[in-house]
Amino acid sequence: MRFGRKRLVEAVEKLPPDAAVGELIGELAELDEFAAAETEIGVRLGSLENRIGKVGVFHGAGTNGGYPVAACAFRHGIDTVIYIHCADPAVRRLSREFPGKNLIVTGHIASDSLGINPFLEEFRERGTEVIALDVVGR
Repeated sequence: MRFGRKRLVEAVEKLPPDAAVGELIGELAELDEFAAAETEIGVRLGSLENRIGKVGVFHGAGTNGGYPVAACAFRHGIDTVIYIHCADPAVRRLSREFPGKNLIVTGHIASDSLGINPFLEEFRERGTEVIALDVVGR
């Protein structure tokens, strides 16, 4: 299991299926990468009050799968999908076809960091110098 997805799954597993989407977002927001992010975790489909039910964590390299993967998940009993990002046309189509379902987006940079930071920390612990890139002067 990839580092980032594993960390997201662990956060989801802390909550019962009858927890609200807002509670799930609160749990995710406690992860350092999301707490420090300039972006916020967002609900693109559903509401903070909806129950999370069965949750699918789609945190993959390159993309999440967009409409086809989320639609397949919803059709097969997943109530809440967690994606890194999702394009507006896909969200609009999902909202028309799957009312009552939930789509949470965690943000691209923060989600990438969620996966890479434990990997880099392991290098540091083994004595490898890791030089991070800092962006200044925005």
